[in-house]
Amino acid sequence: MPVKVQSSIIQEQQPSPESTCSFESNKVLLVSNDNRELIWHLPRLFHRAGAEVHLFSPQKQPFRKSRFIQRWFETSSSINDILSKLTSHLVDESYRLIVFTDQRVVEHLASNPGAYPFGGNLAPEVLQAFTSKTAFYEWSQEVGICMPRSRVVHSLGDVVEWVDQYGPSMIKLDHVDGGEGVRYISDRSEAKRALSELDDPADFLIQEYVDGTLGVAEMVVKRGKAVAWFSSTKERRIDTFAPSIMRRPINLSGMSDLVDRVASATGFNGLCGFDWIYDT
Repeated sequence: MPVKVQSSIIQEQQPSPESTCSFESNKVLLVSNDNRELIWHLPRLFHRAGAEVHLFSPQKQPFRKSRFIQRWFETSSSINDILSKLTSHLVDESYRLIVFTDQRVVEHLASNPGAYPFGGNLAPEVLQAFTSKTAFYEWSQEVGICMPRSRVVHSLGDVVEWVDQYGPSMIKLDHVDGGEGVRYISDRSEAKRALSELDDPADFLIQEYVDGTLGVAEMVVKRGKAVAWFSSTKERRIDTFAPSIMRRPINLSGMSDLVDRVASATGFNGLCGFDWIYDT
């Protein structure tokens, strides 16, 4: 059965020119807000790979006390403060990899290409796809990455027309993460209620609902080539559309080809991942 990409790539990073998949005697910097969902597995992951793990975050970030974090640097929640301190910090410190788990920071870097020495060298359309569900959908069509039937829409009328034609669907807002801004709808009344709850957004993605197994693929990519990856199903989640808290490793037929396609299309270098849905 086909494997379908359901949402956008979730991580942004910055490598050194000679990055490899081995982190022995290398330092990794995590840049986070106080949210736990996207960072929880990273300190242990990089520690076990042989990295010295540093963390940039507000004091409220609970993982600053992790035994896998060797050094912690305090920031406020302000994007300007984070980027200013990070720029100064990198004058004296160098890292093999920088991983941003704060969606706001990733969006700011994507909107200001070349403004920072750690912004990466990805194509502007790829950066936009990393931070926008509507941009990801348009980009995925250009590069041949399969998604459930989707459309960028602008009003309740667009949503009603879609639901009448395709039935149960998902509404997905731009510039949110952690399952925020996502609603399931099955008819006109649910569409109206969902848009009211979401404050009647101007532009958003509507996607045909696929009743299948949800999962995520995480991979280490070197200049557009996947050198290591694993895939897992989402067994338990905090809420219906929230990040998973329990996963089960799985290797589906066709996943290797999909991983290679995503890596090649992005030209990524470092740690990244994408959600998928297995249509049964």
